Amino acid sequence: MAYDDDVADAESLGDDEYEDQYDDQYDDEDEEEEYLFGTIPRTPGLIAIAAVGVVILLLLAALVSSSFGFVGGIDGLTVNIPGSQGDILDEKLEVEALTDTPAFGKNADGNGDLKIYYDSEVIISQSIKFNEGRGYREIPYADFYIDNGEYKVEVTFEGFTEFDTIDLFRTAHNIVIAQADYPQYVDEDETLEKVRYKISLLPDDNSDDLHNIIFTPGTGYILVYYVNDEADQDNRDEYEQVMNISFETDFRGFEYKFPGEDLENLSVDKGYLIDFDGQVLLDEKGVDEGYFSMEAFFVNTYGISEKRFTQQIKGMPEENSSESHTWIYLGDE
Repeated sequence: MAYDDDVADAESLGDDEYEDQYDDQYDDEDEEEEYLFGTIPRTPGLIAIAAVGVVILLLLAALVSSSFGFVGGIDGLTVNIPGSQGDILDEKLEVEALTDTPAFGKNADGNGDLKIYYDSEVIISQSIKFNEGRGYREIPYADFYIDNGEYKVEVTFEGFTEFDTIDLFRTAHNIVIAQADYPQYVDEDETLEKVRYKISLLPDDNSDDLHNIIFTPGTGYILVYYVNDEADQDNRDEYEQVMNISFETDFRGFEYKFPGEDLENLSVDKGYLIDFDGQVLLDEKGVDEGYFSMEAFFVNTYGISEKRFTQQIKGMPEENSSESHTWIYLGDE
């Protein structure tokens, strides 16, 4: 039986060595697993990574299939009109549209639709080009302008529609001719009286606020009247027409012409001004003294609306006062 014991001991020793070798092998694998995946056991780690990968693939597939992400698309749209009240000397409308880019997205390119509304009616429809998420277009006011008021600019792009508004005042509904320098001044030799008048175009029928002027293209004329007696100033039948002065206005310039004289040109920065030589008016009438007044007429020639003809007798308010001195005396006091 000793033989049997020896065999058993040998077999037992072999098993131990085998187990040691087995343990050493898995110790090495555990070390490798810890190096690759930290403290996460191998099998749960593989499952977690695979799950994350599937989720990412599903998200990317959803983004691509819905035209977002790497193939473009937008999350929103903003429309802006720089200088939203409009400068009185501007001659064109600027429209800017910006897109909001989604996550994983890129800036959108393409063409959008642009519409301008006035009194809830579409008055012009054009395209607007987008480049890297920004759309921009300039449109001359003369291409769509109708009358004073609010204009709504609407842009549609990639399924989004937004708008901005601008108030435009380019039509004269009232005209005031007023003495610019009050009282009248004299020239260097102090013998001839000089009178300077300012023509003010106003956007409101019922307003004579000379601070609220506009500059706009149009044509007009000024009639100069005379009466000898101060008491006749309220009797239109006694008015005698002395002179007809023609003029033209523009955004940036002004021209006027006395009968038989050369055309006078002024830039808008000086306003619509006319200088009168009092002695010329007296000579024109052939008198040494008298009372003179004026009446201005104006026709708008800007925009696509029908022309408006406005008139108002307005005298010479002191500076910017609304009180007018309709008549001015010329001659020796």
